[in-house]
Amino acid sequence: MKKFLIGADGGGSKTAFMLTDIKGNTVCETTLPRSNPNDIGIESTICLILSGYKTLLEKAGVCRNDIAAIYTGIAGVTAHDYKQRINYAIVAEYPKSVSEVNHDGVNILYAAFPDCDGVGVICGTGTSCFVKKGDLLHRIGGYGLFDLLGGGYEIGRAAISHALRSMDGRDEESLLSESVKKKAGFDLIEGLGTLISSGKNNIATYAPLVYDAYAHSDSYAREILLSHTGYLAELINTAGQFFDGIYEVSLAGGIAKDPITMEILKPMLTENARVTTLTVEPIYGALARAGIIYSQKKTM
Repeated sequence: MKKFLIGADGGGSKTAFMLTDIKGNTVCETTLPRSNPNDIGIESTICLILSGYKTLLEKAGVCRNDIAAIYTGIAGVTAHDYKQRINYAIVAEYPKSVSEVNHDGVNILYAAFPDCDGVGVICGTGTSCFVKKGDLLHRIGGYGLFDLLGGGYEIGRAAISHALRSMDGRDEESLLSESVKKKAGFDLIEGLGTLISSGKNNIATYAPLVYDAYAHSDSYAREILLSHTGYLAELINTAGQFFDGIYEVSLAGGIAKDPITMEILKPMLTENARVTTLTVEPIYGALARAGIIYSQKKTM
């Protein structure tokens, strides 16, 4: 009987699902909205994940009993008992499959370093850092409300904050503040409630304005990016404690793809850090991890 692997990669903006054969050959894939349980609620997260997996099976014409292993990497699952609740729901639907649930940062690690040690940094709506050393994973930063810098949401929030400050006189008007007001399309102070309730994804859409203003020598944009990129450098430099000498780092997410990030980041790094941008989608890391847990089960 032919066996298959399933993986999920869920961040602050979307959730990717993929089904492959045991050798890693893609059979089918699908995409659903964001799945962070801290944003949409744990019950909605569970429903979305099970729906994504069901869609894969229907598209491929594969039975549940043919799924050998499932790896689910979702942002925000390390809070509360979310990992356990999600895994319980998956195992109930796929009792013959080995299943594992963890943070989406693990997807980046296994996408970039399937067979070796390394450091993965998420630079998307939010930010976190994971170190893969042997069979152990170590987390650095990205602790929700207690560790907020570096991601698109916080950069966008800083841009809006500057625009508001420029309106009440605490900051000078700038290219960045004018860009924010133009994008919003309404009086920011009068529409404050609208902004607050618009959600993280919408706030994150203001982050590109900061990069554009930085490229045009806006001093406020420069201050924002130095602060937030400095946070990324702090994560990467701290990861060096797990290595003797040079270590490889892979950045993933929308923030990582902007060349300005690397321009600011590299001078802030220790000489041993070798940083590149992830060249494959993180979902492939989820499938790599699914293959590993399947192999581990077979040897038990």
